[in-house]
Amino acid sequence: MLWFPWATVACSAIGLWTYAHTGHRWRFDDSDLPIHLVGWGMGVLLITVLSPWARHWVGETHWSQRLAMLALAVNVTLTSLAGLLWRSEVSPHYFLGLALMCGAGGMLMQRQWFDIVGLSAAVLCVDTLLVAGLARILFDGGGIDTMGRLLLIGLVAAGLLAVSVAVVMRRQSTVLAASRQQGATA
Repeated sequence: MLWFPWATVACSAIGLWTYAHTGHRWRFDDSDLPIHLVGWGMGVLLITVLSPWARHWVGETHWSQRLAMLALAVNVTLTSLAGLLWRSEVSPHYFLGLALMCGAGGMLMQRQWFDIVGLSAAVLCVDTLLVAGLARILFDGGGIDTMGRLLLIGLVAAGLLAVSVAVVMRRQSTVLAASRQQGATA
């Protein structure tokens, strides 16, 4: 728990640094992409410093790492959604954020990096970005069948969430079974 307050300050500092370098406002512009990428990179660096790989040097950081993962997930998702919805053309922020969250989910599926909270956050972010992308595609064309489009978005969102939960829960049971088996043989 020693690192939890430090992680809180570090996550806040990353957000405030991004705020300061985008002109002291929560604006969204393609020219701010390098600033957002550096902010995301600092978040990934913080998670790495608090990861199981670094626990040899920094000690137990389980909850601090989870806080950093959640803060990065929120930051990336909100920035990516702004890249999707802010202007008439889709910004690279959206695609880069989607790729980062997919990569984080893939990494957290690995046994040595598995964390149910981080994986759940990454998967929820991917689901959110995909559903928002679908909504953008469906509503960009205009038309009059709004209820049909909303129904389709709701069905896709529900199906995507159901598949995501099933995958995360299956992965958790696989990791727990492997840990139990490894504990029994040790």
